[in-house]
Amino acid sequence: MKATMVITVTVVFFFLIIMPLPVPNAYSQSLPAEILKVDHLQAWGAENIAVDFGAKGVWNYNGAWIQLSRLNPLKMESWGGNKLAVDFGSYGLWIYDGHAWEKIA
Repeated sequence: MKATMVITVTVVFFFLIIMPLPVPNAYSQSLPAEILKVDHLQAWGAENIAVDFGAKGVWNYNGAWIQLSRLNPLKMESWGGNKLAVDFGSYGLWIYDGHAWEKIA
């Protein structure tokens, strides 16, 4: 599983940093290539990579792109292996379990 994550991170890094392309989300919107500046990548869960695109929010990749939040996080960390902890500054500390957000502080 770790080898798969390393390969996935390498491929995602290549396509996001080296060859930026429009990134569609679940609602068929797309991000123009010029805004694909990655502030932070965080692997979490079995096969998820959360990507902080700054002012364009937090997106998740696990075979398809889905926008998780429009907010710009200060920090993201894997939580308990299968959750994502995100610090949204004045909006609080939140946990995402793959289905829903829960505010914890």
